[in-house]
Amino acid sequence: MEIMGRVLIQFFIVVFPIIVYQLYFYDRSLLRSKWKAEYILLVLLFIPLCILGNLPLFNFGHVLLSLYPLLILYAFLYGNRKMGLTLVAFMTIVSLYIDFSSIFYIIFSFLASYILPFFLSGKWNGLPKKCKYIVGAIIPAVVVLAYWLGGWNLENTPVDWHEKWILTLLVVSFILSFLIIIYVTEYIQKTIKMKYAIQEAEKFSLISEMSAGVAHEVRNPLTVVKGFIQLIDKDSNEKNREYIKLVLSELNRAEGIITDFLQFAGREHTDFHEIEMEGLLKNVHCIMSTFTNLKGIHFSLETVEGLYIEGNASKLKQVYYNMIKNAAEAIHHNNGELQMNCYESNKFVYVEIIDNGLGMDEVELKRIGEPFYTNKTSGSGLGVMVSKTIVADHGGSIIYDSKKGEGTKVSIKLPLYGTKK
Repeated sequence: MEIMGRVLIQFFIVVFPIIVYQLYFYDRSLLRSKWKAEYILLVLLFIPLCILGNLPLFNFGHVLLSLYPLLILYAFLYGNRKMGLTLVAFMTIVSLYIDFSSIFYIIFSFLASYILPFFLSGKWNGLPKKCKYIVGAIIPAVVVLAYWLGGWNLENTPVDWHEKWILTLLVVSFILSFLIIIYVTEYIQKTIKMKYAIQEAEKFSLISEMSAGVAHEVRNPLTVVKGFIQLIDKDSNEKNREYIKLVLSELNRAEGIITDFLQFAGREHTDFHEIEMEGLLKNVHCIMSTFTNLKGIHFSLETVEGLYIEGNASKLKQVYYNMIKNAAEAIHHNNGELQMNCYESNKFVYVEIIDNGLGMDEVELKRIGEPFYTNKTSGSGLGVMVSKTIVADHGGSIIYDSKKGEGTKVSIKLPLYGTKK
């Protein structure tokens, strides 16, 4: 029972900083500090690592084992490789300082324990939830067995039944602890995303109601003004015609903004049909190639056969046209490259639009899709909002990944046909 008490104490020491990070620092909009979120996670994991290094559950020969490996696993899987390797390096130095003669056992235990998390780092968030739980049960068991082999078997130390019972208890404790950590992390992250999804839905609903009324009221007088200016243009001299062209240009821009508003407000039910993605994207590529060629941008398409979704082809084309146009307009140099890829992963169809344009920083990425927010000198900022609405109506999402000065990747995720709920 004494060892069970130590397991519970160490479990709370491990899980507390993880919950603190997920609640207050995972959501960067709540982050008041100038530090990056990953540095804060590293510090929060480092503190219990130092504590648990002095609170071993059991002594495996040369190796003292506590629940601290779970912190390193978390750093690799929910952080990054650099974070995980930093904690591994720290524990290696501490272990060698305590007993340098055990260098072979320590290196063996660490390599066997963290080789799989090292390769999963960066891919973990993309795994299905069931797969995370399966892997989350295997890795802690491997960790305990690796430490056991390093501490006992490499010395050919006899193992009695009492030691086997403790080994079994530790394996079960490690597995259950890590599965609970995964569940808590996934639950908090899902709750935060759901909160923002609700806020975004409320915001879109409010703008939709406002836009429908305002757009119609503004469009009618604009149409009258535009008509009379076109009549005046016929009887004007050359100088006045230049002014009239500017006026008409601005009126056309105003009409474009109103059209975007009406598209956003028009959330009427549209008929969904089976769509073959290869044919749809080839059609989009053919039409938009004219636009990209005029800007001197090389536009390529890579897709595969046999991918189907359920949706409205006209609406989805509007999304792809908008994203490709935005990507092309972000390229201001002579070596413009724009690539569109289509592939299937985990019962979803992904269409990626990748450019080597200006890119965006974290602040710009967070604001993308807000009404009237745009990086372009001309534009309403409503195009992305309309696109997000269309994709959401299809049961999908739009994901942005960008670095300032390097370009942007837009991933449009839609359910594979037959999986849409």
